[in-house]
Amino acid sequence: MDLDHGVDGKFSPKTWSLSELKTKVNKWQRFMFDNNGWNALYLENHDQPRAVSRFAHDGPENREASAKLIAIFLAFQAGTPFIYQGQEIGMTNMPVEWDMDEYKDIDCLNHWSMYRDSADETAKALLKEEYRKKSRDNARTPMQWDNSPQAGFTTSATPWMRVHDNYKEINAASQVDDAASVFQIYRLSLAKRKEHKDLFVYGDFELVDEKNDKIFAYKRVASNGEAALVVCNFSKETVAWASNVNAKEVLVTSTGKTLDDLSGGEMRLNAFEAIAFLI
Repeated sequence: MDLDHGVDGKFSPKTWSLSELKTKVNKWQRFMFDNNGWNALYLENHDQPRAVSRFAHDGPENREASAKLIAIFLAFQAGTPFIYQGQEIGMTNMPVEWDMDEYKDIDCLNHWSMYRDSADETAKALLKEEYRKKSRDNARTPMQWDNSPQAGFTTSATPWMRVHDNYKEINAASQVDDAASVFQIYRLSLAKRKEHKDLFVYGDFELVDEKNDKIFAYKRVASNGEAALVVCNFSKETVAWASNVNAKEVLVTSTGKTLDDLSGGEMRLNAFEAIAFLI
């Protein structure tokens, strides 16, 4: 979880690359399979920022697609998936507009105390940008249950941490009965994982198109020969991608793709689109 940590530590800037993420994932997927081990699969917890903001894009034009991508990307790897509160509805990092007064994370505040009296406003602005990306507070804003005051988290007028400003757009109540929601993509992905457990829980793992800097694709193969391909576009661009395989069944798609869209072993993936299918 240190892909975005710079040379001077957690709060120094670093732009991670998809190849780095592939290397990390492949290392532990292969190691555990080859050594009869077991992975704890997580992208979020109470000490990590929100996955949508960290690994994809939380802008309004891409947030929902990004959250669905994270769901599909994680759910079909080998190990036990851990879904942190709010991840299943696509909660995001704290707003960029929030001032340092909103932060509670002692790690972040201790770091800020060393620089807040500096006359270098440019350096301080850059630090605030890093806090917004990496502070543990990003995962600690109240759970967004519904669109009522305080997102249904409490009846108190002043919760310990401020509720995220986007709770009226992102909340559990608006998603549980929406078949196209982030929440339902998580439900479907985990259901398909359970349905094909010999493949996704116990099967082998293989990176596909390893050098591609936009597409993260991996193949899962069960001992009985059943196989699947998971393809995730981690870019803001539409990408044409050749799978060079025949798709048999679409398991989960973030945009409603069908077998017709995969015919000929080729597909077009929109920004932050993901799909899992049997081959």
